[in-house]
Amino acid sequence: MERGDVWTCLYEGYASKPRPVLIVQDNAVSGQFGSTVMCLITSFVSDDIPTRVRIEPSPANGLLKTSWIATEKIMAVPVSALKNKVGQLSKSDMQKVSESLRKVLGL
Repeated sequence: MERGDVWTCLYEGYASKPRPVLIVQDNAVSGQFGSTVMCLITSFVSDDIPTRVRIEPSPANGLLKTSWIATEKIMAVPVSALKNKVGQLSKSDMQKVSESLRKVLGL
């Protein structure tokens, strides 16, 4: 599992069925704590929410429809909650996500 990967996640209190998430934790600490840091992905039209990053579907990212990375919805979940890797975001999309995360976290 690497930063920029899109996985399905099934985690109690988050959703009743597997939902897509984006791994945002740095690769240097991946797998060291039994959990990973991720952002939720939604297909709810969110162009008017400044903390959301619009992502178009592609074979590489595995998304089936236009989606938004909710950079204001950051969670740490057990690695066991991740079910299937469906793809990986492009470098340019990850740059947009990183920029939004910096704003959300005040970095």
